[in-house]
Amino acid sequence: MKHFVPLICLVISFAGCKTTTPTGGKPVSKTWVVTLMEKQANPITADGSKLMLKLNDDQIVTGFDGCNEFTGKFQTDKNTITFSSFISTQRACSDNKLSALYMDLLIRSNGYSITQSKLILFTNKKVVLEFDPQN
Repeated sequence: MKHFVPLICLVISFAGCKTTTPTGGKPVSKTWVVTLMEKQANPITADGSKLMLKLNDDQIVTGFDGCNEFTGKFQTDKNTITFSSFISTQRACSDNKLSALYMDLLIRSNGYSITQSKLILFTNKKVVLEFDPQN
């Protein structure tokens, strides 16, 4: 029994860490809505806007970061993904923290898993962004 309590504490401490091995898949031209950003579920802006991402068949990515619309390029190889050459509109927004975090996580993403119902981006096998298809 004396070893049981530390074991429970250890299990609880790891419960917040979500790591998975990226599995790749072929990106399909689809618009995705962020459902998890780091540990924050369903992040939305102060005005209720959702963060968006669209991976196009021509390896162009477009989206909305909560303040500005952006476009760039992406490349995939097996289970790796890289984003580059981002440009965006330059709207002045009262709070850009959410936008800055979203764009930083996209740029640092290096792995992905994709199905018809979920897009997951990883940084070093740690889940940083999850998306559901836009309805």
